[in-house]
Amino acid sequence: MYDSKLRQAIAEALEIAPEAIASDASSDTIEAWDSLKHLEVVLNIERSYNVKFKTSEIAELVSVARLEDALRQHNAL
Repeated sequence: MYDSKLRQAIAEALEIAPEAIASDASSDTIEAWDSLKHLEVVLNIERSYNVKFKTSEIAELVSVARLEDALRQHNAL
């Protein structure tokens, strides 16, 4: 199971229940995760983990798996 802090950060940004965020969730599988909410997801994760993603990374952070990978690259997980 993935990090519950990550699940919570995504859920808060999308205004949905944390239980609705599966480990394989992405912007393709969650209707609320549109382009505007995507920025909120990224900003909320940056705040929660005290990281700053590069502008070039942000467009690619469209799934739990990619977010986890990026957080690992930033030594935040």
